Amino acid sequence: MEATLFALVTDEATLFAFGMRITEGDETDVVVYRRDPETRKTMFGVHDSVERAVRHYSRMVPVDVLWAPDDWENEVV
Repeated sequence: MEATLFALVTDEATLFAFGMRITEGDETDVVVYRRDPETRKTMFGVHDSVERAVRHYSRMVPVDVLWAPDDWENEVV
């Protein structure tokens, strides 16, 4: 099993959500975590791919993927 972290961002400085792509063999799951800034509600989403997660959340606001480098630790705020 392998996991890769990423962020969904609305621009280079604005975080929308954090995510993790989990692969095992030829199967992939994507988990996305977001806390709504207005309601403070925590939301989780599970998707088949990062691309599907981007399409889903882009219905609310356009988002792009920012892949985490190997040494990434809370650099996006």
